[in-house]
Amino acid sequence: MAVKWEVTIQPLDIPRKEASVRAIRIDDTDPENVLTETHFIISAILDTQQHKIDAEDNIWQQHLVYQARQTTINNYIGNLEVTAKINLEGREP
Repeated sequence: MAVKWEVTIQPLDIPRKEASVRAIRIDDTDPENVLTETHFIISAILDTQQHKIDAEDNIWQQHLVYQARQTTINNYIGNLEVTAKINLEGREP
């Protein structure tokens, strides 16, 4: 199992070399907990190599923001889920 990215580029304006970009990150390193993220660039000009690199950087930055958000959520919810489960099950007759 591994982390994979699926990228779809949809042309919007061919003369301007404009396209939308969708990138899906699939992390199936744990087959019982497959994680997916979807990131978008609604409109990107892709007429130079630098523009293409900028689009890739944009997607990567979206991924980093998503990961930071998930870490924050996991830090304040993850422990509560475990302790609440133990506490509530402990109250059962």
